[in-house]
Amino acid sequence: ACGKVGQLMTSSVTQAHVSAGPLTLSETWRFTTIVSLTILLNTCLVVVEASYIQHAELKEMFHVLDAGFTVFYCCELGIRIHDCGWENFVFEKGNQLRNVFDSVLTAAGAIDTGMTIIGLNGSSGTIFGVVRIFRVTRVFRAVRF
Repeated sequence: ACGKVGQLMTSSVTQAHVSAGPLTLSETWRFTTIVSLTILLNTCLVVVEASYIQHAELKEMFHVLDAGFTVFYCCELGIRIHDCGWENFVFEKGNQLRNVFDSVLTAAGAIDTGMTIIGLNGSSGTIFGVVRIFRVTRVFRAVRF
């Protein structure tokens, strides 16, 4: 989030709240817990999808679930950008790499989902499909919380 999360990890919530001001939505315990659980659920889905990749009858269900996760990640990213402001989101010390990584993953996932919806999931679609594998790395972010 916007610099206060580090304080939350090292001090009590009341100290962080008093010293840094009110928490934004993306810095609340509830928000980070929901995001973390969603990331873990998405990771489980990737594992299940890999196990059933040969079952053509399940492809549509996996596409719908993946689109739902993509919408969630787009909303989560939008909330974080709104809470931090664009400059803080991009240039915040200590979180630049994570924020850029999340942005690239989310954008690539949105493009992949869009290409799947309009039926362009041929060779160019599989390039963006690799992004699904990288989404698993988000689980490290979930564990960090």
